[in-house]
Amino acid sequence: MRSSAGSASSRRAEGGPPPDLPPGAHENEFDLQQELIQYGFMLVCQCMGTSDRDIRQAVREGARDASDVGASCEAGTDCGGCLPLIDLIVEDEREALVRAAKPPAVEAA
Repeated sequence: MRSSAGSASSRRAEGGPPPDLPPGAHENEFDLQQELIQYGFMLVCQCMGTSDRDIRQAVREGARDASDVGASCEAGTDCGGCLPLIDLIVEDEREALVRAAKPPAVEAA
């Protein structure tokens, strides 16, 4: 069930597509996706309009799996077709957080 207000819509405003892409500027969804990918933006959940940026932010805020992501930004809560991709993004972002938290190795002199 979609809500008219909530975290997904507020996140889209924060991490949405570049402002130079006017609504309706593309003839189809594929063309829009290709343009957005060039800007480092990928729409993951078509049903809820959730981007990879939204999912990565949810992980940084504590989401540990697709269920947590859904509770945070609604991604994957409608048809579920994006759940495998959400799982991959969650895994990637969690690994990135672990790498960032590790201190650099110091070589013995």
